[in-house]
Amino acid sequence: MRWLALSLGAGVVLGGAGGWWAMRRQVTVEARRLAQLMVDGAVARPPMPPAPAGVGRSADGAGGGGVPVIAISEDLAVAARALLAIRDPAVRQAALVRFLELLPQARWPEFLRGFEKMGDRGEFDDEPGSFMSALGSMEVVFAKMTARDPAGFLQQLLNEKEESGNSMASVTTALRFWAAKDLTGAVAFFDQNLRSLPPAEQVEAARGLAREWVRRDAAAAFAWIKNLPEENRTSVAHGAFQTLSHVDSAAALRFLVTETTLPGRSDFAYDMARGWAATEPEKAVSWAKTVPDDLAAMALKGAMEPLAAKDFAVAVREYDGIKPEQRDGVLGVLGAHMGETPERVADVIRLVEEAGEGEGRAQAARQAMLQWTSQDPEAASAWVARQPEGATRDAAILGFGYASVLAKADPEAGLEWTAAVSNQDQRFSALNQNVKAWVEYDPAAAREWVQSTPRLNDDDRARLLPLTRK
Repeated sequence: MRWLALSLGAGVVLGGAGGWWAMRRQVTVEARRLAQLMVDGAVARPPMPPAPAGVGRSADGAGGGGVPVIAISEDLAVAARALLAIRDPAVRQAALVRFLELLPQARWPEFLRGFEKMGDRGEFDDEPGSFMSALGSMEVVFAKMTARDPAGFLQQLLNEKEESGNSMASVTTALRFWAAKDLTGAVAFFDQNLRSLPPAEQVEAARGLAREWVRRDAAAAFAWIKNLPEENRTSVAHGAFQTLSHVDSAAALRFLVTETTLPGRSDFAYDMARGWAATEPEKAVSWAKTVPDDLAAMALKGAMEPLAAKDFAVAVREYDGIKPEQRDGVLGVLGAHMGETPERVADVIRLVEEAGEGEGRAQAARQAMLQWTSQDPEAASAWVARQPEGATRDAAILGFGYASVLAKADPEAGLEWTAAVSNQDQRFSALNQNVKAWVEYDPAAAREWVQSTPRLNDDDRARLLPLTRK
């Protein structure tokens, strides 16, 4: 079921799975269009080439050829393999439609299980062609089965899930196909049969339904989402908003500004600005500066990430035009993207000195010190010494200490500073990390420091000494 859940569960593959997304796109728009037309009976089936060995043929006047007939055997995985052995996509899908027409409805879930087991055994892993055939074929399976009896098919899948403990992937995909054809019926089925599911399963089904709904009536879709259990609203709204931003970006922007009770609203602003900035960073930044104050900080952070990666100097100039109360997250972004160039490090240090205390300021200080310490440890140490106590000073010490140990130039100074961190959780975590790094290249010196330095108390020593026994 793992491959099916990844590829079909929500209709698209999201997040960091770029390879899966690229493979998913190989199921071309034209192939899907032809498959759906075949399912609907709107076009004639194409002429058939010679059938694979062991596959029967039936007469079919439409299109001037015959459709291969795959036998309905006791083990339906055998039929699945025979169907996937048909190389021509259009021919294969026509044969699959014919097979599904003959397969009793009661055996549909069993047929799906055959595909799932093949995927779980890794039968598609080494053959991208077979994998893509499986994906294209599964699209046809769900379209055909859902079109014939959506409520009955979904109920079968729910029963199967309860009996076998499978995931919600098949249920979600079937619900999505139903919603594409009959949104009202799909919503009614969800409200009557799926609202009682455990939260994690309910949210998976609701996301698939909302993604289809938002394409037709975004206002109604988000109104429905607001009536879901509170713990599910943000996740479902996020999926719907992602779809809306791809389908109608102008509508997505309007929702961000006007729907002040939209769950996860500030996260959507970040995602949308970051996605826009990937192609038009300066326009995205300009837009982010105009959104309401409660969205601006996250929108600016999202927009500035691609810009800082693309043109750091322009990002610094844009930062100067941002309202002071909206700068903190952006300052953290600049710190993360400054690289090793001394001029960039100096820019970030200057901005840190000018900014008010905040999480982004602390992050930028730590990143700047990691680089500055390797370039000019004396100047970096002097700067740290001038900072008042607080989160930024602690973060700067963490960066200075770690860089000092890694550079092997003055690990003792790095540990002495690390021991001065005021946040006790951060202090011991950093001491632990830095002692381990020192032990890697000079365990005797590390052990001597832990045993003798007045910077550590007895509890520190008891916890750190075992790390020095390499």
